[in-house]
Amino acid sequence: MGENLTPIDRAEWLPFLEGFIWAEDANRIDDIAIRIADDAPRAKEICDALGTRQFRFGESIQQGLVEALCNR
Repeated sequence: MGENLTPIDRAEWLPFLEGFIWAEDANRIDDIAIRIADDAPRAKEICDALGTRQFRFGESIQQGLVEALCNR
């Protein structure tokens, strides 16, 4: 993954985070979670949403997202 990638909105990293959770790639999970968490208000918004509703990716991936991003 290129190190020079910079999305306008940190939430654009979520599909990558989901993919690395599926692949069980702990190093990349942590890297992407840090990139998202660097925007604290956006990370809080994402974590709030993950805690209040169910998303398309299923319960285990949703829990993985919570653990990677929200339980830091």
